Amino acid sequence: MTVLRNATAPQRLVGAREQSMFASLALVVSLNSSAAVQFYYGTLTGSAESPPTASTGTGFATVYIDVVAHQLYGDISFFGLSTPATAAHVHCCAAPPTNSLVAVSLPNIPSAASGSTQIFPLDLTSSATWSSAFVTAHGGTAAGAEAALASGVAAGQAYVDIHTPVYPGGEIRAFLIVDELFANGFDSH
Repeated sequence: MTVLRNATAPQRLVGAREQSMFASLALVVSLNSSAAVQFYYGTLTGSAESPPTASTGTGFATVYIDVVAHQLYGDISFFGLSTPATAAHVHCCAAPPTNSLVAVSLPNIPSAASGSTQIFPLDLTSSATWSSAFVTAHGGTAAGAEAALASGVAAGQAYVDIHTPVYPGGEIRAFLIVDELFANGFDSH
């Protein structure tokens, strides 16, 4: 474990979740060191679905939004799905536990019952990044879709969802919350 000193909190030990996030952060920072990056995470479960599923699958999602470069990054890990994953999305913009529109499809999700992937930069200025229904619902432009997602995720109204053949509407889900570890800055000394 690594000791982390936060400017607003006493020293604490950093666990596996934070270490994974540090590795992803290094990627984000190396690609755009002056970025204003917003960090969100969530634990994927069947009980978070609406309606809840009987899935015993679990997972973890982190999403990073670079508001300067207009890019989305992320990491998704999942374990014990009923059948191989078929898709993963970021949905927005409705309060939990309400279902909402697919905002962004997440590429490179392994077709497996357990797996992980990094989501490399998705260009939020491109209409091709967004679902057409989400763009239409938010002014008909990528800029409108990006503004809606930024607002929705900051308000706790966005979630990551992994779909399978057994649960085509979504097997496991996590509403994204602000990662306080990164929200206040950090110092690794």
